[in-house]
Amino acid sequence: KLNGGNVVNAMNSRAVSIIRYSAGIAKWAKDELRKLDRKARKLLTINKTLHPQGDVDRLYLKRGVGGRGLLSVEDCVNIEGGSLFRYIRGSKERLLRFVSEENILEEGPTKIEVSEERMAKYKNKVLHGQFETATEQVRDPETWGWLKRGILKKETEGLLTAAQDQALRTNSIRNRIDKEDVSPMCRLCGEREETVSHIVAECKKLAGREYKMWRHDKVGQVIHWKLCQ
Repeated sequence: KLNGGNVVNAMNSRAVSIIRYSAGIAKWAKDELRKLDRKARKLLTINKTLHPQGDVDRLYLKRGVGGRGLLSVEDCVNIEGGSLFRYIRGSKERLLRFVSEENILEEGPTKIEVSEERMAKYKNKVLHGQFETATEQVRDPETWGWLKRGILKKETEGLLTAAQDQALRTNSIRNRIDKEDVSPMCRLCGEREETVSHIVAECKKLAGREYKMWRHDKVGQVIHWKLCQ
């Protein structure tokens, strides 16, 4: 079974690369490219690699900045087409100058421009961008180390990113976003709104057992093992 990082690498190298070769040569309609991206996301969701409510822009961001590292077919074609346009326009070769004068290629965005636009859209989202904006001042180089290494199961990676994106259907989300007729309060303690942060760090009902046994004690075991080595 491929882990989360290998799944993305396989898609980028074996599937997206085939279409990349045609960028700037074949005339791709935007609807065709977006349909391919939607189909890829659907397959990821079916195989539990992407949460149904997971953020789309984060999926296409680099792993080093908190994304999943998947190449968007639409972005890839636009970037490669733009690179070919700039190469031909700046070339001194006589035949390529003739091609440039025919204006058969369209100028496209750079890879940096696409990445910055994706990040801006992700951060500006009221719900999905909460974690990104809240941790911006306290992150260090190892914050996204678990994503860069890509060694977690694809299901685990999808669940963790969905939790950070506030995509899990907690009572608070069901009440405020989905407009369901349910109480937003925690179903265990009933004292605070049931959010992801409350479940992982604040619930009194979980503090005595789940936090201690499955987090505190396990971390202690790892530290002890490392010291013994």
